[in-house]
Amino acid sequence: MTEIPEHNRSMQEGVEVTRPTRVLVAEDDPSLLLLMRVVIGDLDNVDATFCTTGEEAIELIAKEGAESFDRIITDNGLAGERTGFDVAKKASELPNPPFVILFTGRAETILAENTKDQLREKGIGLVAGKPLSIDQLRGLAVEPIDQLDQLIQPRL
Repeated sequence: MTEIPEHNRSMQEGVEVTRPTRVLVAEDDPSLLLLMRVVIGDLDNVDATFCTTGEEAIELIAKEGAESFDRIITDNGLAGERTGFDVAKKASELPNPPFVILFTGRAETILAENTKDQLREKGIGLVAGKPLSIDQLRGLAVEPIDQLDQLIQPRL
């Protein structure tokens, strides 16, 4: 069973109440977006929001503010002018930034061009290469952050 992150827990009248993990998915490939809507959108205890451009993702982050999302899963090469790196930068400006997963077909190149520390400075917590299995996609949304490295390849 997946452990509920501490920031998703609250107490109401002495009873622990968990809120859904809020996940923003930014993906411009229609087929992959549909798959992600089915796989992630139907998960229990996940409140998923989907968009297709970096501009939309940045607007959603700005609109929702500090409590916007717990996780962001973003392609790097999105439709529009903004990239996944731009989305991560905007998210990193929040007081309590969400964990950002760059989900891209260019994972090996990005990992070769950036150190782990450089990626973290850019707001990227994890780089996940495409393609992933259904279980791996599901895991990006629900697995504890400290276990995501074990879930995917390549690793940071």
